[in-house]
Amino acid sequence: MQFEDRELLIHVGLPKTGTTTLQESLFPGHPEIEFFGKHIKNNITKGCLTQEHYRFFKALLWDFSKEQNVTDLKKTLHQDLLKDVDPSKKLVCSWESLGNAGSKRHEKRLKRIKAVFGSCRLIIALRNPLTQIPSEYLQNIEGNFIKRKRKWMGNASYLGLEEWFSRKVDRQKSEEGSLESVFAYAKNIQTAVELLGRENVGVFLFEDLIKDPDLYYQRICEFIRVDPAEGVRLTKSVHKNKRTSQGQLKYMQKIGKSYWRNLFMMMGGEKYRRQMYRRNIGDGTPAKVSLPPSLDKNIRNATRSGNRWIADEFNLPLEELGYPV
Repeated sequence: MQFEDRELLIHVGLPKTGTTTLQESLFPGHPEIEFFGKHIKNNITKGCLTQEHYRFFKALLWDFSKEQNVTDLKKTLHQDLLKDVDPSKKLVCSWESLGNAGSKRHEKRLKRIKAVFGSCRLIIALRNPLTQIPSEYLQNIEGNFIKRKRKWMGNASYLGLEEWFSRKVDRQKSEEGSLESVFAYAKNIQTAVELLGRENVGVFLFEDLIKDPDLYYQRICEFIRVDPAEGVRLTKSVHKNKRTSQGQLKYMQKIGKSYWRNLFMMMGGEKYRRQMYRRNIGDGTPAKVSLPPSLDKNIRNATRSGNRWIADEFNLPLEELGYPV
């Protein structure tokens, strides 16, 4: 059975690079895009569009316990998922955690996409790891404080930055075996260039988003090949993720220091924890955490060569922006 190829554009992150605005405003709102997910507020697993979409993408992107039947996946895609989709629309999906996924899985994932869709393009947004790691840390401890769903972070109401990073490394090393695998984005970009072609890999910088949001979203739309003016309109003055405040950070630290307070907070349930977290925002001053010297050094050593390759390959001013090179 023959099916016409339909190109898939996959956005793979990184975390804390403005992905929520893409996933809540640009991708689902643009009339020239058919967005499969991640839909932030969708309760379906992985934020997929429907359960049917989740089953398809689970087999395509996340299930590496067995080889997948490409013919069956193509049949599901074309006869079920695309049966009512305008053929002129660009097919887009977005999961920001995939940018730093293990390099072996990343390669297999891209090969599967090409086999099923026929063509694949990739977008990844980068951020200086010396600022990205503290920002991701604050997001993780906030989410774990409220939802308690990250098993690798444990049941504590608060984790310090070094303890959090150590657990993050242990979790990743169990899959890939090295500190460099925690920062696999450079290797994954290299693999994407080799498999998809340089012209089909778009690398964007969070620092450019901060400097000129309109130009940033315009360039993303130009890469996707959809109307950039509509993309800029959809993202105008949008900032979806509010930062953790200094008051909220101190509150989590306070709860985490007491066994009884932590136990009470666990028993209180997600709704109660969310209410208390919001109530302790203080004056709203954004929380700030600093990398300890040893961790700063390790991150620089783990990312320097990869950043240098990216800067040269994509002609990006990473050194000027403070990236380790």
